Amino acid sequence: MFSSMIRELEAQGISATLVTLADHPFGYDKEAGWLSKWMRTGRAWRAKVYQSTNPLHRMIYHSLASLAKGSCLLWCVLWYDVFVFVYGTSFSELHPMADFRLLKFFRRRIICIFVGSDHRPPYLDRVGYERDDGAAVTVGELEAQIEVVTRRVAMVEKYADIVVANPLSS
Repeated sequence: MFSSMIRELEAQGISATLVTLADHPFGYDKEAGWLSKWMRTGRAWRAKVYQSTNPLHRMIYHSLASLAKGSCLLWCVLWYDVFVFVYGTSFSELHPMADFRLLKFFRRRIICIFVGSDHRPPYLDRVGYERDDGAAVTVGELEAQIEVVTRRVAMVEKYADIVVANPLSS
């Protein structure tokens, strides 16, 4: 879907780059450019922060991940006017709205596309009904999950110029 959108924009003479954070299972992103590869490298380093028990390694991986993501964000702010984020993604996994605030500071347009489970209450997805040990979640735990989704959607609505969502999926 997004590869087609990029091709259509480019056919109209609009420079566009698709940045994917993971390989697509069906190989739709075979032409992933350097920006996607650099962002994926940053994600891999971020994952190593949580895998390592050595504090020095954690600090190094955290610094490398921050450098990768920060340099991508800076480069994109300098070259692009419009940013389209899908499924609750952003440049920063730790502080997702920090990059939205930065983009707004530089007067960049933000479009967020919700695809379903990123804005749908967890009880409609049947996700979160069971804990890892197989026990059912409590009403309080379910309310906490709903609050997380509600807060994320409210923050996106606050900063995004356009929000695209199918109301029937929420």
